[in-house]
Amino acid sequence: MVTMPAPLIVVTDAVSMAEAIRLYGIIPLFATKIPNYSIEELTPEGYLAFDGPQGIVSSPWDWKVTCVQMGEFAYGKFLL
Repeated sequence: MVTMPAPLIVVTDAVSMAEAIRLYGIIPLFATKIPNYSIEELTPEGYLAFDGPQGIVSSPWDWKVTCVQMGEFAYGKFLL
C-alpha cells in the first residue's frame, strides 16, 4: 500500500490550497485509499463545513474555483 508522509501543509483557504496543489501536483479533493493525499485530509474539520463552528462560510469545494481562476490550475474528475 502507498502511504504519503504526514501532511506538510494545512489547508484553510484558497491560498493554502494552491500551495498544497503546487507541493503535491495532482491531488484529489476528497479522501482516497492513499492516506494523507487529499485536500479533504489536509483541511481541519472546522473548515470542511459550509458554515463551520468558526463562522467559515466557504470550504475546499468553493476554494477550488478560486484556484482555477488563478490561471495556474485545472479541476477535473478522473474516473478509473
